[in-house]
Amino acid sequence: MNDPAPTMSSADPDSSPDLRSAGEFETLIAEISGRFVTLPPEEIDEAVTAALEHIQAVLEQTGWRIRGAGAAAEILGLKPTTLESRMKKLGIQRP
Repeated sequence: MNDPAPTMSSADPDSSPDLRSAGEFETLIAEISGRFVTLPPEEIDEAVTAALEHIQAVLEQTGWRIRGAGAAAEILGLKPTTLESRMKKLGIQRP
């Protein structure tokens, strides 16, 4: 039986207003990448920044289309509602 990945009880609350615990960061990265990962605290901000930049790049590439064939959610391998949730957590808004 697989044990869930260990998480830390908290991360720097100033690093992101919406994502306060390391567990939330790990869940975010796992959902985006389709893999479960455990990151040391010093790598969490870097991983979240990389995920944010990747999502933004795909959104720009698709003209900010989230749904449909060839849209951002399909490219990222996410359901459109999951992508919208990740965008909200990361503070990504259409320009």
